[in-house]
Formats: sequence, C-alpha cells, structure tokens
Amino acid sequence: MGQVVPLKLNAEKEGAEVARKYRIRGYPTVLFVDSEGNTIGKIVGYLPPDAFAKQLTQITESHKALPELLQRVQQNPQDAEALARLTMIYAMREDEAKATETLQSVEKADPRNGTGLLGAAYNAVGDLFQNARQFQKAISFFRKAATLSKKPEEISYARLSIAVCYLSTGDSKNAQRELEAVANMKNAPEDDRQVARQLLERLRAQPQNQKR
Repeated sequence: MGQVVPLKLNAEKEGAEVARKYRIRGYPTVLFVDSEGNTIGKIVGYLPPDAFAKQLTQITESHKALPELLQRVQQNPQDAEALARLTMIYAMREDEAKATETLQSVEKADPRNGTGLLGAAYNAVGDLFQNARQFQKAISFFRKAATLSKKPEEISYARLSIAVCYLSTGDSKNAQRELEAVANMKNAPEDDRQVARQLLERLRAQPQNQKR
C-alpha cells in the first residue's frame, strides 16, 4: 500500500462523476489509476486480505513491468511471452482495443501455446468482456482458454467463468453442464470444485419454471 495514494469517494455523492467516467458498476470498487488518470487495475467486491494483497501485488507489478515489455516487443514483435503478458495488462486496464489486438499477435506468434501463457491471456480478455457484461464475447475467449490451456487451474477458471456468463443470461442448462465439468475435474483446484458444487446446489434447488 506504500506504493499507492489512497482516496475514498462515495460513488453516489461526491464521487458520482468519477464512477460514471470509470464505469463503476458494483460496490465496493477499488480503482487504480496512474498520474494521468488512466486505469491500471480494478478490484471489485470484498476480498479476504490474502486475495486482496495478491491482486494488489499483481496490479503494481504489472504497472512496473509495462515499459520493459513494450521495449521487448519493439525489439522483437514475435516475442510471444511479452505479448501475452501485455495482453493481460491491457485487459486489467480495461483497454479493449489494445487487449484484443495484442491477443491476436499472441495467437500468431504462439498458436500452440508453447509459452504456456496463452490460456491466461484468453482468460484475462474473457474477464474484460464479462465485466463489461458482453457475455457472448466473454464466453468465446473463456472457451479458447479451456481448450488451449495446459494448466488445470486455468481450465477450471475458464469453465467456471463460462458458467457464470450463462447464468447471467438465464441459460441454466449450459451453465449446469460447465459446472458439472468443473466439479468432476480431479486435477482442478479444490476451491474451484467447491464453488462449482455450491452453484450446482443452488441451481438444482430452483423451481423448474425458473430454469431454461
């Protein structure tokens, strides 16, 4: 926290204009901006201390890494690792144009995910569109992550995210399919499997006429 200057605003009062500018949709939201007012990260909702610290570290480290990554890509436009990390940073900054454009460069430079970072890049861009409530676009990126990722935790995250997108659009049938897949993934993180089981219980408890 020594690397940031905290400022607390009430988004329904004195901070209303700021909330509109940065498209704040949920509370609480911790927004990270640079000296020019550009978004460099966002944490939405309450998080336990460890999870909050992890995201805070990721945001501050990504901000520091950006100049070096840009230099690497300038020297070698086919640097797949640098491109993938840039994609994740742009997604974190909610820069849709740069995130999707850079992701396309990653796909060309590393179509078989040799760096092992393509899945994380897909998930990051999926998060970007999910937060913007563009659920169909988000699903397409999460689906690619689930297909191409080499890491179980990225696959389970992608499929959980797909389920949440389906639930957000009222598509319980497809959501249930994704949740069951995660719940049955033996190599998935136990936390993800537990979340999938909990969501399945809630879904199955709904009256039939509320399901689709």
